[in-house]
Amino acid sequence: MGENQQEHHRQSDEWVKTSLMATVVTVVIGVIGFSIQINNLTRAYEQRQTTVEVKLQSLLEDLQDLKETLK
Repeated sequence: MGENQQEHHRQSDEWVKTSLMATVVTVVIGVIGFSIQINNLTRAYEQRQTTVEVKLQSLLEDLQDLKETLK
C-alpha cells in the first residue's frame, strides 16, 4: 500500500509540474501576442496620424495657393 501511495504522489507531483509548465507557456504566449497586438495598434495609429498631418499640410498649401490667386 505504501509503495502504491508513493507512486500516486510521484504521478501527482509530475502532473502538477506539467500543468504549471503548460500554464507558464500559455501566459508567455499570451504576453507575446498581446505585445505584438499593441505594437500593431501603435504603428497603425502613427500611420493614421502621419496621413492626417500630410492631408492637413496639403490643405494648408491649397489654401495658400487660393489666397495668392485671389490677391
